[in-house]
Amino acid sequence: MRKLCPGYFATKHQARAIEFFNKKEYESAILEYTEAVRLKPKNPAFLTLRALAYLGKNEYDLALQDCNESLQLDPDQIVALQTRGKIYATQKEYDLAIGSYDKALQLNALSVEAFMRRGMAYADKRDYDRAIREYDDALFIWQKTQKPGEAASPDFVAARIFRLRGMAHGSKSKYDRALQDYEESIRLYLKSPKSFFLRGIAFHMKAQFDHAISACDEAIRLDPDFGIAYRIRGQAYWGGGNPAAASKDFLHYLSLNTLDAYGVLWLHLVREKLTPGSHNNDELATNAAKLDQSKWPFHLISFYLGQISANQLRAIAARDDTPATSTFSTPQEREAETAFYLGEAALFRGDLAEAISLLSLAANCDFNYFEKPQAAAELERIDAQRP
Repeated sequence: MRKLCPGYFATKHQARAIEFFNKKEYESAILEYTEAVRLKPKNPAFLTLRALAYLGKNEYDLALQDCNESLQLDPDQIVALQTRGKIYATQKEYDLAIGSYDKALQLNALSVEAFMRRGMAYADKRDYDRAIREYDDALFIWQKTQKPGEAASPDFVAARIFRLRGMAHGSKSKYDRALQDYEESIRLYLKSPKSFFLRGIAFHMKAQFDHAISACDEAIRLDPDFGIAYRIRGQAYWGGGNPAAASKDFLHYLSLNTLDAYGVLWLHLVREKLTPGSHNNDELATNAAKLDQSKWPFHLISFYLGQISANQLRAIAARDDTPATSTFSTPQEREAETAFYLGEAALFRGDLAEAISLLSLAANCDFNYFEKPQAAAELERIDAQRP
């Protein structure tokens, strides 16, 4: 009887690993790939595939180790280079990620994936113009693969690239251009709640709150557990003057994500709009106890709880070294946010002149941030209520 070689058994383990990986059973996939590696230690593909499984488990150091070992065996593996780029990007080593994608594109100048991923790394560096150029290249290559004379077929990857390019345009405050990309993304892949959600954000930033609500409605229909869509819809309800509907959305959002300081804060704002009283501070304190109190925007909650003064809040917002939950938080943005939330606090205590001054500051700054449309909407409501 012929003796079977190690490679035969290694491919059997690989086949089982792929089944586990596709079911997101990453630990079982890793065990199978480990057996494949043991049987064929010089096969770089097994190491690359195990790296992807480690990446699925967020075990980045082990994933990176496998990628590096795989590339030592075969430096021309595009999948290993792209996987290593993903790992570096996840670790916020964006220049290293870009370097990996550069090498992948040297090997295959028509890799849609590499252009897309390199664009994502540039976007993470806030170089949105370069990110858009990378997405343009990815889409150009993708479009060349379509058959002449035929409409582009539904394509998840292309839909994602349009969505990513829309995000880059949105980050540049080009909301109409972003909406065009989100529409194309939705046309190519109707079942992505993210594209509808991002369309909701773009409409929100344009202060088109009804459209923002409709877009979030669709995102939630596609994924009822898409938590952040409830928060954005709640803020759109607020902007449109419907705090009761906003309150329901913020409550539901916090049932899905109890650790978002903005969700906690916005629930408090709508509570104060609907039923002012000290009981709202009790609820705020209870919800805030679960949050990371060392990072912005928790300082806004500290102000509402009376733990710091307005001047202390302003000083914290203006500091360059203030830690924040968002990597994109800047002193300029924090100062604008502070003006909005101090304006709301002034409105709650009946100091209309102070509220108008602060909300005007929040609404009229020369850059966009998420509370800016809310500030403008609040000023419109104040003006409408004047005799």
